[in-house]
Amino acid sequence: LLDFISKIKKLPVVVCPHPKHNKKEASEKYNFPLSETSTLNTVASADIVVAHSSTSLNFAILLEKPIILYKSRPHKYSYFHSNSLKAYQRELNLEIFDCDTIKNFYSKEIIVNKLLYQNYIDNFLLPKGVYLKSYEILNNYFNKKCY
Repeated sequence: LLDFISKIKKLPVVVCPHPKHNKKEASEKYNFPLSETSTLNTVASADIVVAHSSTSLNFAILLEKPIILYKSRPHKYSYFHSNSLKAYQRELNLEIFDCDTIKNFYSKEIIVNKLLYQNYIDNFLLPKGVYLKSYEILNNYFNKKCY
């Protein structure tokens, strides 16, 4: 999948394995470099984020990055992952790709629906009654971290 997308979009691929994933195992599993920095920093510098049910999706939403949802073969048998993908699909109006449907990716334009992203932030990432925009959240975070 990552080979296919990188060839079509002509973009470099950097893999962010789960923090608990063994780095040696991950480096043997993927034909692409592993991120040398945090997932947040890697997502911030990405042109497109390919993910399944992961915190990286929340980073991509907060940073208004285009998202490709991917359902691997093992995820097809996971109730949690399947339902998480369907929820992201429903809330963000995204298509879920798998190893068969990724071939249809040629004609797909991955766009960011800022209204749906903001609705997702409001409904799922913020405590009820807090109405900061994503750029305000990030700005506040980075200002506190830098000073």
